[in-house]
Amino acid sequence: MPTERPLTPQEREELNELFVLALELVPLPEGLEDLDGAQPAVLVSGVRELVDAIREGQGPTDLESDDLATWLGALWGDELCRVADWEWVHLTFDNGLGALAVVSRDRAFACLPLHFLYGLLSTPAFDNTIALLFNMVAGGHLPASEPGCYVLLG
Repeated sequence: MPTERPLTPQEREELNELFVLALELVPLPEGLEDLDGAQPAVLVSGVRELVDAIREGQGPTDLESDDLATWLGALWGDELCRVADWEWVHLTFDNGLGALAVVSRDRAFACLPLHFLYGLLSTPAFDNTIALLFNMVAGGHLPASEPGCYVLLG
């Protein structure tokens, strides 16, 4: 069973910086100057499209895949928190691996957005399920779980 701790102020600040960097990369529809009032699907669709482009060799070429995964994971995870009322925490697993995660309020579910995006960017054979997972969480269409179980999604 993982253990969690709140994010440090430095980790929170870094996530906010990553969010801003990712926004500069994500394609937004014509006429949408910023995200104020935008539907969550707009941002998630932009992340999905950018991941597809990167996997096809058409994305930003001056950035490492680790950086892209970190930036896009922070953006996608933050949007998930906003829409589904989840929150960022740091999880440490029994094997010692520690990672930033978004978790449901009852801790029934967890997702590692940075790792999730890295997997999609580094393994083009994986289906791009960015929008699917987001919509499942946002719509409450999740597998059975109990509070405190931290079932990993993604």
